Amino acid sequence: MKRLFIYTLAFFTFLFSFFTPSWAQRKKINRFVPVGDYSGITHIKDNLYAVVDDKSEKDGFYLWNIFIDSKKGKPLNIENLGFIATPNPNRDAEGIAYLPHRNTLLIAGEKDNRIIEYTLEGQPTGRQSIPLLSKRGNLGIEGLCYDSLTHTVYAIEENNSADSCHLFLLDDNLQLIDTKIYPLDPPSAKPKKKGSHIYGASEILAYGGNLCVLEREVRIPKNKIGAWTRTKIYTNIPVEGKKATPLFDKKTRLNLTSRRFANFEGMCFGPTLSDGTPTLILISDSQHRHKGVLRDWIQIAPSSSPEGEGKWK
Repeated sequence: MKRLFIYTLAFFTFLFSFFTPSWAQRKKINRFVPVGDYSGITHIKDNLYAVVDDKSEKDGFYLWNIFIDSKKGKPLNIENLGFIATPNPNRDAEGIAYLPHRNTLLIAGEKDNRIIEYTLEGQPTGRQSIPLLSKRGNLGIEGLCYDSLTHTVYAIEENNSADSCHLFLLDDNLQLIDTKIYPLDPPSAKPKKKGSHIYGASEILAYGGNLCVLEREVRIPKNKIGAWTRTKIYTNIPVEGKKATPLFDKKTRLNLTSRRFANFEGMCFGPTLSDGTPTLILISDSQHRHKGVLRDWIQIAPSSSPEGEGKWK
């Protein structure tokens, strides 16, 4: 009887994947965004953004024009200008940052834990950091940003232990100047033997001498149904004491009634809305739209101010 129930549930899950009401919306997103494994985004100028894909054949970046409704803060269209490949092989790019005074891009690779500078044409400038971590593979450098006010490059590790990760500070020449400990929130769910459960820092964003840190928790059961993600954004660097209430706290799910599962990995500032509200642009990694179920999401998150309360659209 139990086996019959499982088979019946699997059949209706398969059927639901074809007839879900959200199909039209997914087609709309698919038309805007090419299939990918997006892990970082940075603003260059006007509507122009650079986006990294951690599974691209070469180290490099996409150039996108992102058009956002100035009143409602919703994405209207995304124009893909193409992928700019560099001479370097894939390094599992997880973070990207724009240096306005040099008109160049920095890309952080989790495979080698280095930061390499490129021109907007994809050519290496010859400037790169030392490996910031000795470990290889997952849980390495996950986020990257640049603060024009303090001329500081920030890179953050995904996860170092059960309760913290490293935050690296570099100067304009990509020389390491300091390392801090960033305290992570503990996971909200206990890990299980079957399935996967990851948590840690996913992205970092600088604004006027302060920082936003994006933390995410992902729980994926063995059969995938019931998977969820939780995304939180904190402001400033809470080096000591307790962290403040997160600026944003959102949970997405994958089940029989919802396919809005979004594993957000990239974050940057978007345009200011007509009422003066600043926005954040978040981009998710769909694992190449895994099995046609997951989607690439662009999330616009307005708030009254970088330090103030905000609500998700």
